[in-house]
Amino acid sequence: MSPIEIGILGILALSVLLLLRVHVGIALIAAAVIGSSLLTSPGLSLETLGGDIVGITRNFNLSAIPLFILMERMLKTSVSSLRLPVLLIAYAFLSGGYIAPMLISGILPAALVAALLFTVFYFLSKTRSTPVPEAFAAFLPFKLRAFLKAMIVPAIYIVSLGGIFFGFFNPTQAGAVGSALAIIYALSSGRLDKRGIGESFLDAAKSAAPVFIMLIGGSLFGLFMSRSLIHITLIRFIAGLGLPTFFVIMLILLLYAAIGLVTDHLAGLVLLTPIIFPVVRSLGYNGVVFGVLAIIALMAARAPQLGLAQSSNDDSAGMQDGGAAVASRLPVVAAFAIAGLMTLGIPAIATLLPRMMF
Repeated sequence: MSPIEIGILGILALSVLLLLRVHVGIALIAAAVIGSSLLTSPGLSLETLGGDIVGITRNFNLSAIPLFILMERMLKTSVSSLRLPVLLIAYAFLSGGYIAPMLISGILPAALVAALLFTVFYFLSKTRSTPVPEAFAAFLPFKLRAFLKAMIVPAIYIVSLGGIFFGFFNPTQAGAVGSALAIIYALSSGRLDKRGIGESFLDAAKSAAPVFIMLIGGSLFGLFMSRSLIHITLIRFIAGLGLPTFFVIMLILLLYAAIGLVTDHLAGLVLLTPIIFPVVRSLGYNGVVFGVLAIIALMAARAPQLGLAQSSNDDSAGMQDGGAAVASRLPVVAAFAIAGLMTLGIPAIATLLPRMMF
């Protein structure tokens, strides 16, 4: 078989494994191993993949992932935008970019999404038909004490990411500082006791393990795609279509959103980025901006989980008509879509702060 045929076979094998509900990371690793064995030989492919894994796991900045996950566990927040650092680190790793600028690139888009969501929740709260998520309820109506309390969590992220921006921390140190501040806040506010702190550490470790497996799998599968010449074939195919870059990027983002409907944010990012990013790079499109847009697209697809029905009780949720429930969540999806379109039209929303880094 030709390398391209083996690459297509690897994609089919991955699809079958996913349909069998094999973990995304394991499925990616298995598809990469099978495909690499067909490209060369089982012994040589395992030796090559072993070297690849060693190179992948030696990336020190990846240690920031469990620290940011620990920060989230300590803060016990359900606002998905606060999981953004982990997604940005994952994208930077999979695309071969620098983690620190990628983390900073998400600040303004995240603020834009938060402002749009706040606006949505504010107007919907006026109808008194749908409860507002707890994270936003503190602002409605405005009360200074509630506002200051609600700002503690964003302040921790500002200190952590601000340290990266001003050159005081690398990503791992930023995660450590943020986790330390989160622990102090959790203990001082009574949100967690010593036992809860220990459970949060354990939970963060358990959550980080599958993240690393997915990132290793995504990286190995991306290398397999490159060695099987799938990337070159896909780039030539898209170039032959003669479509404008803007239109191609829009189609790719719709693909991310479609994947986001059937899987979680990180899995969608890991599945698509190793295949798609070389195409984006060949188009000359800014990789940082695309990463932010891809994450917004994935979040938009899962926006119902951030939505207002999540805050309602089970009985009322069960009584809602399916169509009405979807309609009630459309404004949240629209907030993400508007943020994405604004970032697509004004790339400086994602690139301004990285350019200003110290």
